Amino acid sequence: MKLYELTADEARVYNMIPAGHENAIKRADLKSKTGESDRDMREVLECLNEKRYTVCNFMDEKGYFIPETEDEYLAYERIINSYKCKYQRKEHHIKKARQEKFGLSRVDVGRDGKRRSKRFATNEGA
Repeated sequence: MKLYELTADEARVYNMIPAGHENAIKRADLKSKTGESDRDMREVLECLNEKRYTVCNFMDEKGYFIPETEDEYLAYERIINSYKCKYQRKEHHIKKARQEKFGLSRVDVGRDGKRRSKRFATNEGA
């Protein structure tokens, strides 16, 4: 696995994050230890994950941690997937509302002039 080089801020934050869910640290505690703003802390945590330095948060109010076991990785993947599905459903409903209000637009029709396939089946036949 290729790891990417971290900035000084990313490395400092990463080194403060404990390993294992049972040792998780809250973002507020990370902020106070680093002096980073909440926005900057969120950005650093996102960058760490993008650079394959996985930092998990099970959304259980325990905080952030570096996964130690495959089960911790898998649990975090399930959480991320649930958010992905939620946003895909939201995207679908926004698209349908737009189409009902304005009709089909160029983004709804392929180059061949045919309507693009539906991502989600509906009972309405829409």
